[in-house]
Amino acid sequence: MKRIYACSIFSFQSMPNEQSKPQIDPTRAKTSWVHSAEQKQQTPVAQEHCARKFPFDVKKIALYALVFFAIAGIGFLAVNVFLHMGQQDAVSITASGPQSVQPGATTTFTVTIHNIDRSNALSDIAIATKADAGTVFPEKPLFATTQRLIDNLQPNQEHTETFSAVFWGKQNDARTIDVTVWYKLGTLSTRFQKTISYTPHIASDVVFLHMSVPEQVLPDQQFSFSASYANIGTARIGQGTVRIEFPEGFAVSKIDPDMKQDGTARTAAFAQLEPKAETIISVQGVIASSAGQGKQITMRVTTLVRNVSIELGAIQKNVLVISSPLTLSISVNNKPDYALSLGEIAQYTLTFQNNSSVSLKDVVIMSDVSNPWFLLDTMQARNGSFSSKDKTVTWNGGTDPALLVVNPGQSGAVSFSVKIRQGFTQGQINNTVAVHADISAPNTSQNIGTAIASQANIVSKIQGMIGLTATVWYRDPYSSGFAQSGPMPLRVNQTTAYSVHMRVSVQANDFRDISVQTVLPAGVSCSGNVKGDAQGFLCNPRTNEIVWTIPSISAYTEKELIVQVNVVPSVDQVGRTIPILGQATSNATDAFTQTVVSQHTQGIMSDLPDDSSVDAITGRVSL
Repeated sequence: MKRIYACSIFSFQSMPNEQSKPQIDPTRAKTSWVHSAEQKQQTPVAQEHCARKFPFDVKKIALYALVFFAIAGIGFLAVNVFLHMGQQDAVSITASGPQSVQPGATTTFTVTIHNIDRSNALSDIAIATKADAGTVFPEKPLFATTQRLIDNLQPNQEHTETFSAVFWGKQNDARTIDVTVWYKLGTLSTRFQKTISYTPHIASDVVFLHMSVPEQVLPDQQFSFSASYANIGTARIGQGTVRIEFPEGFAVSKIDPDMKQDGTARTAAFAQLEPKAETIISVQGVIASSAGQGKQITMRVTTLVRNVSIELGAIQKNVLVISSPLTLSISVNNKPDYALSLGEIAQYTLTFQNNSSVSLKDVVIMSDVSNPWFLLDTMQARNGSFSSKDKTVTWNGGTDPALLVVNPGQSGAVSFSVKIRQGFTQGQINNTVAVHADISAPNTSQNIGTAIASQANIVSKIQGMIGLTATVWYRDPYSSGFAQSGPMPLRVNQTTAYSVHMRVSVQANDFRDISVQTVLPAGVSCSGNVKGDAQGFLCNPRTNEIVWTIPSISAYTEKELIVQVNVVPSVDQVGRTIPILGQATSNATDAFTQTVVSQHTQGIMSDLPDDSSVDAITGRVSL
């Protein structure tokens, strides 16, 4: 057997050993050499050289191949993208239906697919519809999407599908159904899609809302209004909610039927609302607001579409809070902030005025006088009628002709007086007397939703009581005092010592900045001995003035000061009683009423009215 070795002619030409090169026969093939087994001495050299080196560059060939395949892949991708982009024009899709729809009614619309490609058929076609939140597909009411499959479409062939939908919302709301068509073109494996939208508008409201709200109301005066909603469509409205939104400061007094509170609003759910069905809501309330402010009341009706609230209608009404045409004010003893004292006669004056541009007739004023501080058997009502049963005083045109007609800008006043009872109950602090009054007139205005009325209140503070006592003792019965010393009866030019007790007590209110002052008579001086609440005590030897200051005293407590004084009678006082302590005066500020309260004590003579060990005889000066 012969072994044949092949090698490129160029291999041997590149061999470095020129002597070992075989001779080339031009009559033989130029591309290869064949050697017989007899030429074995050359074969290993040829094999070794062919295995070691080729006449071409392998790396370059690999690189060229890689570039070729990359360009081919990019070209294939570009062709597919081009084909995909271009197929949008191969299909025409139209959605036809009414542009104005009635809410709640079933609306029919069509989707037409037209294959406008001249040479390729459409296959694997699907039509998907997607509804917005206010749209329902009757065939699948719980779902927002539907899908239908259709047959192939040949070139220039078209197909139409009919759909049904129910639209909800309020007038002019836009509803949207997105229509997407999926298909394959010809032999391409790529699936293409095209989307269009059908966007009708709600033609009219399906609910009729009405609120009968007054244009103007008075602050803090109750007024009424009604609200209603009705289904004016031909279809039943499913589960929904009615909501009335009240302004800030509005307080509902009564609402019928009852509605659930939700912040400043009230809501009520309904299971369904049949065509032509109507619900009426009655509301009573009060607006707490300053005059001149505008307020807004809003009612909304919504229905649930796949658990999303869709508004079917809303209505708003504006209310202006105005000043009352009638005003009323109360004063006590001609002051709005007068502090009453126990046992005094309180004179209450009720002043009224017509602030409107029209005359007000048959004006009535009523005052509540039920406060327990009043002694009603002392009641005096000028031109008024007092009812001890109702504890009220009433003035009208029958008791006071000035109230028959109150002209624009006219003012007037009525009054009553009553005595304040005596005495505080132990522990009762910061006492007040409250009086409430109303004034009203018939409402002749169609714009004002409340009665023409006004109210007035006054709360008067009752002044606390402060007590000041001063006593002088020769034989002081209290352990807190000083021991007796000096002669008794008094002797001329001899010193006798006395204990002076001054006590300050308060009731009902706390007091502050208390000051007690007195002047010692001639021949009397401070010994320098002081006991008790002596902080703030000062005795001026030059003026013989005693000053005792106390920062504060709590209600139903007291402070006491004991001062020892020396008395030296003169000869001109023989046979007479002489003054030991002059008049004492206290001033203090009531911390509750902020009024200054003063008290006085009488001077004390040497016969010592509080000390039983001294009388009118022993209290005289002797030689």
